[in-house]
Amino acid sequence: MGAEQLDGRLRPAYHVPSPAPHVPVKENAMDVRLAILCTMVACLACAVLSTPAPAGEPAGLPEAVEVPRVLPDGCVDTSSIEGILKGVLKEGMSDQEKAIALYQWFRRLVFHHRNMGTDRRDVLRVVNSYGYNLCGSQTACMLVLLKAAGLKARMVAGDAGEGYGGHTFYEVFYGDKWHCFDTMTSFAVLNREKPPMVAGLEEMKADPTLVSKAVEEKRTVPGFLPCQHEPEITYDNREELAKLGWKADFRWATFTFGKGKAADVLGFWLKAPEKPTFGGEDYGGANRPGLLDIRLKPGERWVSLWDNLGKWVESSSYPALGPFHTCGRADSADDVNFRYYEPYAKKDVGPVKTCYRYYGNGFLEWKPADAAALLTGSSARDLTAAADGAALSGSGELAIPVRAPGPVVGIELDLDLKQKGAAAKTVVLLVLGKDSKEVWSKAGDAAGVEKVVIPYQPSGSPWCEYSLAIRTAAGADGSAQFAVKRLKTVYQLNIYALPGLQPGKNTVRVSAKTAKLAGSKLVVEYQWSDGEGWKDEHRYAKEFQSFPASFDVEVTGAKMPRMKSLELRVEPAGK
Repeated sequence: MGAEQLDGRLRPAYHVPSPAPHVPVKENAMDVRLAILCTMVACLACAVLSTPAPAGEPAGLPEAVEVPRVLPDGCVDTSSIEGILKGVLKEGMSDQEKAIALYQWFRRLVFHHRNMGTDRRDVLRVVNSYGYNLCGSQTACMLVLLKAAGLKARMVAGDAGEGYGGHTFYEVFYGDKWHCFDTMTSFAVLNREKPPMVAGLEEMKADPTLVSKAVEEKRTVPGFLPCQHEPEITYDNREELAKLGWKADFRWATFTFGKGKAADVLGFWLKAPEKPTFGGEDYGGANRPGLLDIRLKPGERWVSLWDNLGKWVESSSYPALGPFHTCGRADSADDVNFRYYEPYAKKDVGPVKTCYRYYGNGFLEWKPADAAALLTGSSARDLTAAADGAALSGSGELAIPVRAPGPVVGIELDLDLKQKGAAAKTVVLLVLGKDSKEVWSKAGDAAGVEKVVIPYQPSGSPWCEYSLAIRTAAGADGSAQFAVKRLKTVYQLNIYALPGLQPGKNTVRVSAKTAKLAGSKLVVEYQWSDGEGWKDEHRYAKEFQSFPASFDVEVTGAKMPRMKSLELRVEPAGK
């Protein structure tokens, strides 16, 4: 079985679907009076509708876009398990080919790292938001995918004894026997049958040369143990690692064993078959659908970056530098996947001289045009529209629910505030489920744009949904008026799960749950660089008012392009 059969162009893309539900808050925070809200929206809408539309522009208020999705041909739709299987598995594959295809694809997207949250076994979170976890969690995710593909699989724990400790991986059953795979160390070897099959633990125990001579006899599944070669971070780096915030338990994350012993992953695999412990087909893996389902409002843009903004989901006792593949140059030894990593090389990421794999960020940025637009994406209590229709005034509360396509790691709010009187006050609360927390306030006279920065709020579990409550009090003789000029929500993503382009002609499919738009248009914009040394910069934008649709983009050069961003934004149709 050659490398081409084991690889293929399997690159993921993401998805974006339905309206964000209202996030409940404490009773005294959001007593939404629907009748007042409906009246306000109706009045504001009438005011807008009563103004004749300029010539050449369609009448009507801008609409939101439900479930916008961008998917170049050859990409994998990572919005669902079904999309992943459809993109990775091809018609006519044998069970072994299916098992290897899923193994190679998952290795491409997920590296080993200890910065794990409570959702580290949720397949769609791991694939789309993080791109890293460790052996048990990787096994749990793979069991979900394999079961969905119709393959029988089980968890296995191997203990190689002193100096190594335990490790978790999985076996897949086909051809009347079990076959051993490990995505974290990138281990899978073929036996000597004709045609060859991936060896199982029983075979490796009976004949250890299946492991010890696998490289010599060219029986390794491509992309074999790349992180074993010359690890850049070792046990001896522990003082340097401590300065970066590493406090404990970095044995597997650094591929070091015992007290300073150099990495010997092959040594583990020679001993692991001796005393395995077998588990069932379920190891706590989860599949919560709808992670990427959002509603893109008028005046809102969704930007996915093939880089980061320095914001990530933090976990106690692990790196303060941000998640990155600690083995650095080992990725260049992965002959299956390196072509996807090469354009994103960074120098000197912590102790790693060259790093190809690290976390990414994206953001939602909403700039509501006026009070009417603000109310279409929010709920209000005891607020009225100002005379010019641009702001809201009074003593009341506005609740803005937000659903991000990944765990939220930062929030920025630009609040245009006009406030008079010593007793006047505006408060901003961050609402997570039933809990609310004051994050900003302004008392007394105020005029102008206030920039509210809400940093990452650690909690028991990473969260993708929240609500901002803007609470105003005019006081007895004062006044309070505000407009939201901008709300930006930064979230974490996995850059290798984004719908990137490839060399040559790319046909990009654009779809949405919304079939047609009249007052709005969806703009899709790619930015990338290609050519020799990725020196040629490109930007391409296309706009749509009906779905599904498609467009073609040409990428030059033989290597994968260096993708920079994908932006989806909803603008007025006549803009």
